[in-house]
Amino acid sequence: MKTRNHQKFLKDRFPGRPMMLLVAVAIALTGLAACGGASQDRSGQGDGGTAQTNPATDLPPIESGDKVPKGLDDATDRALVAILQTDPNYSDYVALLQLSDVSRDLAIGDSLTVFAPVNEAVRSQSRLLNGYLAPNNLRSVTADFDRGIRPEIDDPEGLAGLLRRGIANGELPPEAVKAGVKLDPLAGDTLRITKSGDDFRVDGIRFDTGAGTLASNGILYPAAGLIAP
Repeated sequence: MKTRNHQKFLKDRFPGRPMMLLVAVAIALTGLAACGGASQDRSGQGDGGTAQTNPATDLPPIESGDKVPKGLDDATDRALVAILQTDPNYSDYVALLQLSDVSRDLAIGDSLTVFAPVNEAVRSQSRLLNGYLAPNNLRSVTADFDRGIRPEIDDPEGLAGLLRRGIANGELPPEAVKAGVKLDPLAGDTLRITKSGDDFRVDGIRFDTGAGTLASNGILYPAAGLIAP
């Protein structure tokens, strides 16, 4: 479902390109859980402990059957990876997730916050990505995926590490986003939330707190780039 806030984000960051998403959530403290499938039942999240890296974790998790907080997009019938795969604005990001097998993290992981770059954001970092994709480049890789071909890439493990920096343990709801919040990514050092004007950023990358989605296994925010190591 497309929202005015999300469309505004795209017009501000990438003029003339609409997109979807609305926001979500509550916080849970469990890390990546290999659960064999993304279930709608969210009752296994946090037992009441608090994550030291995230001061927003005093908020209760959203349990199965709870009403989604006002203003958030409810996609709790689908896992994070399914939401991305059905939105063409993320097709380049999805191709990278599949090439690195990080798509599995978003299919079976639990209680995650994902900062997902839209296509224009991915393409703006093609020089960074080409170092992982050689002998192919981003354009040829995405073209192959459009034709149903899975290309060979030079450094799938390095690419996986890059993508996992944009996926954090725990669910960060919009009301808990503020400067100084720290998040624990699946790879790399601690992520820090900062504020620049009216925008919030994670390690310098702008993300839209007004266009997130609550999935069955976490929260997804559209982002203006990949979070480089």
